[in-house]
Amino acid sequence: MVVLTAFIGMPGLGAKLLAMMNSFKLGRSFEIGVTIVLVAVMLDRLSKAWVVKQPVHFERGAPWWERHFFLLAAVVAFFGFLLFSMEVQFADQIGRKQHFSKGKEIDGLIKGFLDIDGVQAVTGWLRWFLITKVLIPFRDTLLWIPTSSFILFITVFSLWLGGKKPAIYAFLFFCFVASTGWWDRSVITLYTVISAVVLAMLIGLPMAIWAARSDKWSRRILLFCDTAQTFPSFIYLLPAIMLFGINDVAVIFSILIFTLVPLVRYTVEGLRGVPPEMTEAADMAGASRFQKLINVQLPLALPTMAVGFNQAIMFAFFMVIIAAFIGTQDLGQELQRTLAGTDLGKNFVLGLCVSLMALTFDQTIMSWTEKRKKALGLK
Repeated sequence: MVVLTAFIGMPGLGAKLLAMMNSFKLGRSFEIGVTIVLVAVMLDRLSKAWVVKQPVHFERGAPWWERHFFLLAAVVAFFGFLLFSMEVQFADQIGRKQHFSKGKEIDGLIKGFLDIDGVQAVTGWLRWFLITKVLIPFRDTLLWIPTSSFILFITVFSLWLGGKKPAIYAFLFFCFVASTGWWDRSVITLYTVISAVVLAMLIGLPMAIWAARSDKWSRRILLFCDTAQTFPSFIYLLPAIMLFGINDVAVIFSILIFTLVPLVRYTVEGLRGVPPEMTEAADMAGASRFQKLINVQLPLALPTMAVGFNQAIMFAFFMVIIAAFIGTQDLGQELQRTLAGTDLGKNFVLGLCVSLMALTFDQTIMSWTEKRKKALGLK
């Protein structure tokens, strides 16, 4: 949110990061991003430490300095460094003029890495293939579908997957989106979200299925997910820009990284949560590993996995707004243009369009999850 407040003129690291990314200074952007991450991690660790801290009891009559030792030490250290900075001019200026910035050096390393022939060949081919063979045809197909047919398809899909109530919500929500005049931008937003989530599934699900087979790799993958969630979402824009430049592939790649976390986490937890007696029964029946996965483990894990799918879609809709830094043609870009202005009505309508589309998928998936749990006797 520190970065989002830069849209409305709030000074600070968010505004500096926005300016550096707009000027394509990736080294300085990386430095500022890491700074924000370290501050966030520090506050997170401090709050967790405060929650689990046990009270310290002192004997009756203990001196006040012993009871408040750390507070007293902090005050002494504060005034000590204050006096030191008054006497030593260099200490007063540390960190204020970016004397120790390594932005140019980092830019040089990034350019050197991207200039490697193998890296350019891979990223260039992948960018060409996704844009010309996958993303643009998919986007144009969605834009070609008549609005009424699109709404009908979403309604029928919600009815088939979630039931009558989610279908009614889907119809009303998408009718509202169509009536706002931002239908094409909404469809492009939906195209970005669907593309990123599908690619995240193709990458994340096999990874999670493989990791769920052992305790060691499950712990490692879940630790990776915990670590990735501590990073602010805009951090994922940096590797996307470094590898693919400014285009649809970079936008979808940045969203893909962010959505991988819930997909992988809930798939691992769902598969690891399958009752052992069920897998043992499959082994006794002579099922192969693949048959056991398809016929036993995945069906039982699907309700938990569906929560991951739902969160991935919600994260993707959120990242669409963040990805407007790169330059998009969807609702996020329009929101970015108007946030600094005074057109609050337009801002509200654009935000409502994104929210209603996200709520459609949320209602549908969670309704299916509840029905599936009841069918399996889990609730």
